[in-house]
Amino acid sequence: MSVLYRAKGIVLARCDHKEVDRFYSVFTKEHGKIQFLARGGHKSLAKLTPHLESIAEVELLLVRGRYFDTVAGVDRIRRFKLDKGLQKQVLAQHALHLVDMGTKEWESDEILYSVLSDWLHFLATIPELEKDVKHKSSRGIIVGMRFGEGWYVMLACSQTKSSFSLQERLLMIH
Repeated sequence: MSVLYRAKGIVLARCDHKEVDRFYSVFTKEHGKIQFLARGGHKSLAKLTPHLESIAEVELLLVRGRYFDTVAGVDRIRRFKLDKGLQKQVLAQHALHLVDMGTKEWESDEILYSVLSDWLHFLATIPELEKDVKHKSSRGIIVGMRFGEGWYVMLACSQTKSSFSLQERLLMIH
């Protein structure tokens, strides 16, 4: 018997599966990282996958299956508009990639979720990027620094507001 459940999260990544299906990775506040299958997601007339393609916060209706979860419904809650400038898109995509690489399935982290959401909102609202970009929220810091031809992105999250226990992830972006 299948179980339906809802989740609200930020789309991290996608990966093609077989000929017409796609796997998606979404980071949620309640469940942590969830990976699920969108059947027919690679087809041009797919109805659910356009909501999962852009950098967005979505609400999902998922079916828990024997081997993997499958998406049954998607509503886009908020799209982070990063249309003006390739550098903003690069910083956003690599922050999403860092979260995707550095988290395990079903391990919730509300602090990391809020830091990632704040970072994407910050990138969507600033008019232009300077040489170094630093965004502080009450729960963590994301820093983007430019060195030569690439960008370094560092993500630091705090467990408490008074003392930082840093989890640093550093990635060279070309």
